[in-house]
Amino acid sequence: MSKLKIPVTAADHSQGSADAPITLVEYGDYQCPHCGRAYPIVKRVQKHFGKRLRFIFRNFPLGEMHPEAESAAESAEFASANNKFWEMHDVLFENQDELGLNLYLSLAAQLNLSGEALEQALENDEFTERVRAETLPSTTRISPPPSTKLSPPPPEPLSAATLPLGDSRTACFCFA
Repeated sequence: MSKLKIPVTAADHSQGSADAPITLVEYGDYQCPHCGRAYPIVKRVQKHFGKRLRFIFRNFPLGEMHPEAESAAESAEFASANNKFWEMHDVLFENQDELGLNLYLSLAAQLNLSGEALEQALENDEFTERVRAETLPSTTRISPPPSTKLSPPPPEPLSAATLPLGDSRTACFCFA
């Protein structure tokens, strides 16, 4: 079994108990179509494993391929600073085809966050360092997003037959 190069810490975005026997870490890009297809699958995996699973999301924007990925991640970090990371995370993936400042401001309003403060944070690169800190060092090998690590291996075999994944071809998962 391989270990995460960057261990899970309290600074990670986490759903589920730190004591859960299984931890799933996703490195994701809000504009990546594969990550968008993985989003509902991860939700089903979470539902399937329930309290036995802790889910970690780390930003991994591929800015050269996805020009809105970094600003979307920064918008999620802005929401995180206001205790609304997961709400923003979800609506960014659910509105992936509309990423851009207008969407971010609209989502901020829906989440009762200040659009003006979000716009200022984006202009001032307030969360750029946080997003880039989550991006893996260039010496770390990882598949393009959505790339996941599942540790330790689950108590039951993972396959399309054992998980409610639907079409198992819709996302690329790297379980180790």
